[in-house]
Amino acid sequence: MLSIETLSGEELRADSALQSAINRLASPSYVNPTAILKREFIECTKAYLARDAANELICFYLTAWHKLPVNSMELPAVHLGLSATRQDTKSRGHITTLYSKCVEDAQAWQKTHGEKLVLWSTTASPTVYLAVSGYLADAEPRPDGSYTERGATVAAALHRRLGRVPPGEDDHPFVVKGVAIGTRYSSEELGRIERITRLKQFVLFHHLGVDESQHDRLLFIARIPDDFRGRN
Repeated sequence: MLSIETLSGEELRADSALQSAINRLASPSYVNPTAILKREFIECTKAYLARDAANELICFYLTAWHKLPVNSMELPAVHLGLSATRQDTKSRGHITTLYSKCVEDAQAWQKTHGEKLVLWSTTASPTVYLAVSGYLADAEPRPDGSYTERGATVAAALHRRLGRVPPGEDDHPFVVKGVAIGTRYSSEELGRIERITRLKQFVLFHHLGVDESQHDRLLFIARIPDDFRGRN
């Protein structure tokens, strides 16, 4: 049976043993996870962890809750950050339990504050995008690459948060070029992505020119489904 734990970003940053355990789980998916983990540890405000009966870390999910300046407003937002699960427990749905816990926390926040959260992240993995677009509501860009005017405005604000120049008129607002410097997927992960892309006949990343080898990422946004009840 899984034991679910939630830690603050401060607690995560003070726990070197936990950071090492997270590094071990992330390592199989990257050539070197150092750069992405450094960014995630700095930004994280809430970490979700799952442990087995022996108290060994099975999977983790790092998130950052923040305010996003958009025009004259500050929108409440959650960065859906890095997650990974132990190799021998992949495809068992453990990480979905952490995703569900995060969304439940976000639901509770919305109910208390009477505001809607912007959920967002960046990825070069079609697997992540497909999971999000099926799990959350109103994901942008849509599978055909289209988006709303509001979505483009929020995307421009997220470019600024990422330290990038907002996209121009001829640029797709949800493509972030060269943003993930020092972060490359491992050959094993690239092979897994290729198999899933072929199986699902999923061409969005290719269509938009998101090139993982050039450190490109797809930016996406979504919201909590109105009928979300938790998925354990």
